[in-house]
Amino acid sequence: MEGRLQIRSYDDKDGNRHWVTEVIADRVEFIERKGSGSPAPSSQGSTPSQSGNAQNQGGMESFGSPMGFDEEIPF
Repeated sequence: MEGRLQIRSYDDKDGNRHWVTEVIADRVEFIERKGSGSPAPSSQGSTPSQSGNAQNQGGMESFGSPMGFDEEIPF
């Protein structure tokens, strides 16, 4: 996704000022899940290697935790 954040304000009928943050998407690219037909185009120009352990017991792909994030929720 490519885009920007837009912040604006407005006054309601009672004269109260409200602030709104909007996400403006200029370009969105949807990709298919692995194994669901033709391969999705790669913007990097390379294909990740596949291993025999790509799916867990539930049939969903296992990606693990994102880099830099702990397992605990901070709130």
